[in-house]
Amino acid sequence: MRVLVAEDDLVSERLLTHLLIKWGHEVIVARSGREAWEAFERDEDIQLVISDWMMPELDGIEFVRRVRAAARPGYVYFILLTAKTQREDLLTGMEAGADDFITKPFDAAELRVRLGAGERIVRLEHALAEQNRRMRRDLEAAAAIQRSLLPPAPPEVAGYRFAWRFLPCDLVAGDILCVHRLDESTMALYVLDVSGHGVPAAMLSVALSRALEPMPVRDGLVKRWTSEPPHYLIAEPREVLGELNQRFPMASQGNLYHTGIYATLDLASRRITMSRSGHPLPLLIRGGCGEFLAVDGGLPAGMYPEMDYGQTTCQLQSGDRLYLYSDGLTEAMDARGEMFGEEQLAAAMTEFAGQPLEETLSEVLRRVHAMTGEEGLSDDVTLLALEVL
Repeated sequence: MRVLVAEDDLVSERLLTHLLIKWGHEVIVARSGREAWEAFERDEDIQLVISDWMMPELDGIEFVRRVRAAARPGYVYFILLTAKTQREDLLTGMEAGADDFITKPFDAAELRVRLGAGERIVRLEHALAEQNRRMRRDLEAAAAIQRSLLPPAPPEVAGYRFAWRFLPCDLVAGDILCVHRLDESTMALYVLDVSGHGVPAAMLSVALSRALEPMPVRDGLVKRWTSEPPHYLIAEPREVLGELNQRFPMASQGNLYHTGIYATLDLASRRITMSRSGHPLPLLIRGGCGEFLAVDGGLPAGMYPEMDYGQTTCQLQSGDRLYLYSDGLTEAMDARGEMFGEEQLAAAMTEFAGQPLEETLSEVLRRVHAMTGEEGLSDDVTLLALEVL
């Protein structure tokens, strides 16, 4: 292990250096606090420091404070050499950042034991750091997979415009969204929000997204294969949420449930049919006014296997904007614990209704970020928008 010895007493320094080399360590010597700090700044491989308390130019207390304030990878174990034995002095050293103390004149056997403890802590910290790096690489790979399930770009559909935002509060998210064609005349839109955070919630959101793929298969949730042309039937939104409720019960999903809103849009008639499973109400902006639509549905999916979901059909018209979102948007909080809320959401969407759809989403999220400040988002935020041209 690479050890920095900061000691202005020549006899003590040579004895320390001799013992450390004998025990297999690589030693760097500094004979003042200033020299020790300069050596520490130059050498990022130093893993352990043994420093005298009383030194010229920079004492051991200030030195350890600087070490703790330094931005460098890995933990540095710091031992103070001192003739001080008062409780207040030891507390001062520990508050500054020292890990251990050795009383001068020191005993070689005691020094070796305390060094061993320091080595174990440093090696453990390095092992944990490597494990965290591997975990982060795995999470980044999982996040990339999750992002690949999102629409690569808003679909281009005559007479309509779509836009979306997906903001995980961690590397991976419990939210998921999609907008895609079911056939030439029908679009599907959904936003789902899995309870909890982290990997379990993200894994369930990915499973839900896969289950909602619009492939015409016999047991498909969205499109069911039939022997008669066109060889599929498009499921009603209430049927889709009912099937998700049946297929993903809490008991088999680590006690995770999910909320969601699922909609089918008839492109020719501009009629949209929606169903909710405990999800926030969609927001309709029409003629400069905002209205939260009382869409029928049921409880969050996964709670009650026999839940019967309702649905609501709305007639859209030219100029309408419809917003589906997760509760991470309305429940975003400022430092005082006040939420963004539905009222502010409706006011912001109405205020920016004259701007392009993409810019409207950006403006609303800028307002949310300004509100949360340094605290940042505490939950995933998903926002899916539909505009009728």
